[in-house]
Amino acid sequence: MMLDNFTAKQKSSLAIGLLLFLILIIVLGFVVPIVTDYYANKSKIATLQNQMQRYATKAVSRESVIKQTAALKSNIMDSGIVNTQKSIPLVLADMQEKIKSAIITAGGELNSTQNMSQKSADGLIKLGISTSFSGKMEHLKNILYALESAKPYMIIEKIKIYGSGNERSSASGKIDAANKIYVFADIITYIPAVTE
Repeated sequence: MMLDNFTAKQKSSLAIGLLLFLILIIVLGFVVPIVTDYYANKSKIATLQNQMQRYATKAVSRESVIKQTAALKSNIMDSGIVNTQKSIPLVLADMQEKIKSAIITAGGELNSTQNMSQKSADGLIKLGISTSFSGKMEHLKNILYALESAKPYMIIEKIKIYGSGNERSSASGKIDAANKIYVFADIITYIPAVTE
């Protein structure tokens, strides 16, 4: 055979070379992929642990936000700033009565009221009344204050104010505040949407 021609020293060198080659193949074929997978998996595990930590933090904060939202909703309902009536016609009738009372108490004159169409948005129903009234300038300030400070809150969404004429004061040249003014206003309020 071919190995018979090799000396003992050559045979041992060849055996050591083959052993080193076999070890290199085992290292490259088995150990390197295992070590590479280990570090790749270690990196993925660290990423997943960070992601789980973020999700846990979000879950805790979500529960906190839900509790705070429920408490805030309860405080708003208890404070009387939002109408808690479930019947839309009753809410509108109550609004009309408050508008009429505010205008007459302040010295104005109610000309007309008309219910506006209702709109739903974000769990609330927007109700409105289009109204027109007249009075003097000092009445207007009192009327607007009474409307916007009433509870449950009513908000003047649109307003148009017209004077009764161009009569100017002879002394100052300005329009006389004693003249009658006409006001057209859309007054709105919100009620919780009934979810049954």
